[in-house]
Amino acid sequence: MGWLKQGKIPIKLQFNSLSKQDSAMELPVMDRALFATLAEQCRPLTQGLHTPITKEFLLWRYSDCPIFPYGFCTDRESYLFVFRLKPSGLGLELRITDCFGLDAQKEINLEHLRQELKKTQEVFKVNFTTHIGHFPIPLLRKTGSLPSLNIGPLLTLRDLNLGKDFSRLLTSENWGFSLGDLEVF
Repeated sequence: MGWLKQGKIPIKLQFNSLSKQDSAMELPVMDRALFATLAEQCRPLTQGLHTPITKEFLLWRYSDCPIFPYGFCTDRESYLFVFRLKPSGLGLELRITDCFGLDAQKEINLEHLRQELKKTQEVFKVNFTTHIGHFPIPLLRKTGSLPSLNIGPLLTLRDLNLGKDFSRLLTSENWGFSLGDLEVF
């Protein structure tokens, strides 16, 4: 039928705690007004093919999503990262679905981002944290000797009308998607 396997998505994995929790703490209700303000400033941090970022899309995708509740962390100046909690056989996963820059003139405040991530991991008592492995900034603190693992969803492609440009899509370096993109599409 013309479908080609591009490969499994590289996932970065960090173990936080090996003891499983009885039940996951629920996410607090998302501050929609703050999220909407920040969504106006969001810019992608990855190069390559990715979902176009607009305020309307981000509100639809994360704030108004009826399927999963999402949370976010931000310093209100340089970054915004969106996450959700996902129970699994290995315990509770903190899935970083997207991370955006807020001001093209400012460097991402990595120290603040890592502190917020650590605090979020501790508050929700997550067993492990995941995000897309080719992300351009190191979100997770030291992950030991674990490289990005090709354990994510299998990406399959079909050339509908690209011709010779289709071959570019078979190389993962030409993609800039996030886990959030893959959850929906």
